[in-house]
Amino acid sequence: MTILWRKPSVFGGLKNDMAGKTNVNGLITNLRKMQRIVEEYDVEDEDFRDFIIRRYTGHGDESFYATIRQIYENVVELIDCTECANCCVEVDIPVNDNDIEILARKLKMSAENFKNKYISATVFGQEIQKPCPFLENKRCIHYNERPQICRTYPFDLRELIEKLPGSIFANYTLCPIMFNVYQRIKSYYWDEYVQDEML
Repeated sequence: MTILWRKPSVFGGLKNDMAGKTNVNGLITNLRKMQRIVEEYDVEDEDFRDFIIRRYTGHGDESFYATIRQIYENVVELIDCTECANCCVEVDIPVNDNDIEILARKLKMSAENFKNKYISATVFGQEIQKPCPFLENKRCIHYNERPQICRTYPFDLRELIEKLPGSIFANYTLCPIMFNVYQRIKSYYWDEYVQDEML
């Protein structure tokens, strides 16, 4: 396998060849730049994800979980979701009956009318149609009544990673927070990954 990605010179930084394409915190938040990187390193990223899941899934490695938590918390502090809102445009937004009831009440309509107007039925259940109709200028106009899934996005990994380490890769192609968490995980575990690939 050809390894395309070069380890950053400093942990927490990004690729050396991405100079000039980051924000002041060294994070990539431009969605087009993210997409180009995802496309360029697609095969390698798939192998790296497999490596992390194979190496750490179900092994109870507390140092791994602590590292991932710290990376996640550092990145979350530096990115403002309201500057992006791509999740509200691109990510499926599953809703339950309680979410529907709350939003319908806010809009002064019946739950049935709300479903007819805003909800799509999928094989996974009920979802708000994309892009979210309640997004205006990258802000939720019904923020206090937003669905439960929106309250947890971009998913609090502190709870999720212990159950499903692969969740650190959820929506990393769409969300600047998850993209940068992924890039920093890749930086941190790069040497271990390269050694594994050479075996």
